[in-house]
Amino acid sequence: MDYKIYLDQYLREEKAPGEISIFLVTGCMEQYLMAETEEEKNFFLSSLKTITDKSSVRARNLFVLHDALDHEFYRGIIEDKMESLRQCPRNSDGIFCESAENPVPKPWDFLYEAYPFYMSYETYFHNKADYGDFYLQMRKFEPAMIRSVTWEDACFLMMLIDVIDSMSQEIFEHYRALKEIFKRTIKKSIPPLTSQEVDKKAGLAMGYVIVKACSIKVLNSEKYVHIGLSLIDAADGALEDEGMAGLSMMADSVKRQFLKYE
Repeated sequence: MDYKIYLDQYLREEKAPGEISIFLVTGCMEQYLMAETEEEKNFFLSSLKTITDKSSVRARNLFVLHDALDHEFYRGIIEDKMESLRQCPRNSDGIFCESAENPVPKPWDFLYEAYPFYMSYETYFHNKADYGDFYLQMRKFEPAMIRSVTWEDACFLMMLIDVIDSMSQEIFEHYRALKEIFKRTIKKSIPPLTSQEVDKKAGLAMGYVIVKACSIKVLNSEKYVHIGLSLIDAADGALEDEGMAGLSMMADSVKRQFLKYE
């Protein structure tokens, strides 16, 4: 699948900032991080800058642009985003919510954008001071039982594996605690994932989750990676909409990463 053609066409279209998916931005970022040639790196970095400028997405993409392009400029945007999260209402479980009067958690697009960003900020700029906060919140998200793998389950696991990937292992107690939540949830999801028909979008997201977890040694690749790879292959580079295109780019990147280094 030539994602360069897709992005080139997509970026020529007029889009309102709120219409651009967090998954498309993340997919573009992941393609840049896995680019092998200078031409590919330049293309995906330029695309990432353009799509970030056009969108309202303020996530891990800012840290990549901070490192690759302009420390001072993107540090300012990162601090603005972090301040907005500090001001965001939280419910009694500490989870970002709609308002004090309406304490339901924010939508998954918001949560997936916010939590890996928040962990990256703690790792980069805040001396890992709030790592303990993540364990308490992720424990509240952890499902007690999974009878069928839903989009919400996949979003939680995408959020959690990207949070784990954004943290330092130096604070081992918190790192291990988040890994245990992740592994427990994966174990609950495997039976329905392998015995039932799974929604294409959730299946592709789960493929990303499992293969990435194997790549960063959170899961045992001998036991799990074939499941993740089969879910990615079943989606066959789906581009039905920008969310699916982004998930396809994310999944393709972690698949290539795993196959390159294993």
